[in-house]
Amino acid sequence: MGLAGCFGGKDPNYTVYNFDNTYVVNETFSLEGARLKIENGDGTFKEIAINDSMIKSMPDMTTTGTKTIVFEYDGNKLTNV
Repeated sequence: MGLAGCFGGKDPNYTVYNFDNTYVVNETFSLEGARLKIENGDGTFKEIAINDSMIKSMPDMTTTGTKTIVFEYDGNKLTNV
């Protein structure tokens, strides 16, 4: 899954991985084990574990369809669709 956001005033490359992205209606959403990989712009990468304090908006699990998760890292809001 790709993410959109702004990191250091540049267009970054974010990746979220290691989480279950297939759910059924009314199932509890979890980012347990999820990690965020950030390309620093100089070709290096930084990886961090996503934790509950980073999550700003959880998806509505009472309906079907594509879900949006909003979380924040280092003062930057990231949207995962």
